Amino acid sequence: VRATITPANEEPVSVTSGFEVKKRTVRAKGVTFEVPYGGAFTITSQDYDIIEGTDTSVDADTLKSWITGSPACDYGNGDVGTYPVTIGTLAVTGDHKDSVDFDYTEGSVTITPITAEISWNTSSFVYNGQQQKPAAVVTNLVSSDDQCTVDVAVDGDAINVGSYTATATGLSNTNYILGTNTTRPYTITAMDVRAYSVEVECGSKVYTGQG
Repeated sequence: VRATITPANEEPVSVTSGFEVKKRTVRAKGVTFEVPYGGAFTITSQDYDIIEGTDTSVDADTLKSWITGSPACDYGNGDVGTYPVTIGTLAVTGDHKDSVDFDYTEGSVTITPITAEISWNTSSFVYNGQQQKPAAVVTNLVSSDDQCTVDVAVDGDAINVGSYTATATGLSNTNYILGTNTTRPYTITAMDVRAYSVEVECGSKVYTGQG
């Protein structure tokens, strides 16, 4: 800035002074939210918040209008976990491009496991000399999953006639968690031998009157 000062009854004096125009700092943060496994979500151009500006005379909506683009989130196959919401293509553009420092803090999307709905196949067996137990299956698999095996344990040997309880103890797919219906009382009943034929071979003897 150059100014001319004319003191009373004196010659004009030119004075030069420099000054610095500081950029406005705009800080933003990506969204943070949870979605269940298999649920659909999309990161849009509005999925971030203005969290601070150096000039409070400019409201958040106005600051946001200076920014174009969209955040991004690479969540791979959509398995359970926490994924960063990165800056993506967000940037200050237009007339404000050279007068704003844009600072972005990552957000996050957390994909949470869903509760497996379990169905048991039977509650009764007939003795066969081997361990027997019900099988359980998950009935609410998301469309992209082929299977989720249920691990089943039993109390006792589960071989002989008696009453037992089968318990679901784990799942092969970590995108699911156990919920209710994790136990199944069942019985092993005696084999009905009348359903089987028995062949007996007898030789010939001469009666002697004695046993």
